[in-house]
Amino acid sequence: MLSPFDDLIDYETGKVNPNWRSNASVQAYLKRRGDERGGPRLYYEARAQWVPVVLRVRLVQAGHDDLVDVLAVIQNREGYEFGKQVRVARRAGRSGVPPGVSTVYLEGEGSRWSLFGGGAEDGASHHSAE
Repeated sequence: MLSPFDDLIDYETGKVNPNWRSNASVQAYLKRRGDERGGPRLYYEARAQWVPVVLRVRLVQAGHDDLVDVLAVIQNREGYEFGKQVRVARRAGRSGVPPGVSTVYLEGEGSRWSLFGGGAEDGASHHSAE
């Protein structure tokens, strides 16, 4: 049986086929790799491996400790029970949680959480203006 990735490499040139994602079987495979609802993953697995907590949040109030609404708990290795809102710190001079809805990667413990890497550059992804 052929894999959906069989046409990924052009074996004559040894380069990646620029049209491989247009293959219907590849699209179906990528959709299956999404979350249990069949949608896209809203976090980076590689980044999530470095932190204990990954949340989907909406920014409520920006500041040194951003106040966010917790929309979903994606990963929680600490076993901390998150309420409806949580404060997220960042390092001085670094950007905080972006406006709208984002995925945040948090380090820390208990009720004191900060963005991975100290700011949104490493500590936030998958932003939308919702």
